Order: sequence, then C-alpha cells, then structure tokens
Amino acid sequence: MAPAEPAARLEPAGSAELVQGDYATTGLSVRGHPMALVRPTLAGGRVRTVRELDRLADRAPVEVAGLVIVRQRPETAHGIVFVSLEDETGIANLVVMPDVYERCRPVVRGSPFLVARGRVERTGQVVNVRVDGLAPLAFAPAVGGHSRDFR
Repeated sequence: MAPAEPAARLEPAGSAELVQGDYATTGLSVRGHPMALVRPTLAGGRVRTVRELDRLADRAPVEVAGLVIVRQRPETAHGIVFVSLEDETGIANLVVMPDVYERCRPVVRGSPFLVARGRVERTGQVVNVRVDGLAPLAFAPAVGGHSRDFR
C-alpha cells in the first residue's frame, strides 16, 4: 500500500478571488462587486461612480467605469448603441453615437469592463452619459460573466 500524500496546504482565498469565483460560476456575487476591488486603482479618483453622476451638472465632463451588463443597438435608433454599465453603486446608461461606435467597435462589442469618457446628459430625472471615447478596463477581475448583447 502506498503511503498517503500529505494534505495540500493552501492559503485561504482572498476577497478578490472569492468574487471572481462567484462571477465565474454564477454570474454574480453577494460578497461584493468586482468594481469595488478595482476602484482603488483607478486614476486618482477621476473616474466617477454611478452614484456620483446624479450630482453632476448637465453637460459636465465625466469618466465612468464598470461591468457591461447590456449592449443594445435597436434598428430604430439609427446606429446609436446603448450600453448599461454597472459598478458597485448602480447602473449607468451610456449613449454611444455611430461615429464613436465605429471608432471603438472592438471595445464596445468585446470588453466585459469599460471606461467611458463623455458628458452627462440630463432629461428630467434621467441621467445618461453621451460617450466620446471608450477603453477596456484591462486590469479588472476576470469575472466570466456575459452581458446581454445585440447580435
């Protein structure tokens, strides 16, 4: 009979690993939002949370980042793409005009996490971000979730 191998000694998973594991297996986590893990590394507080959008004036310049939960390109919208971006404080509505979409197509269509630069647009109580530019949030956790996208 072969001797039993000693049990492996593993360090306990950290909060980032637990959230990543939750997203990879279920698409969500009750432990926290992946953006809460990334927030401290974002450029000196320049990237706003969704909650902060409510306090910004109409047409104010803004950067916001988050996990893409929905991408929509309705036929009736004349090439405008709507993206719902979720962070640890809520959901932002991004409006991506056709010229920006064409310039940033691979990022818009394929990045699970985005940083959007644009301007606040207010219509009554509704707050949108009209996007001027988009970039992938490369150092965001690999969460394995999938957005609900247009085809």
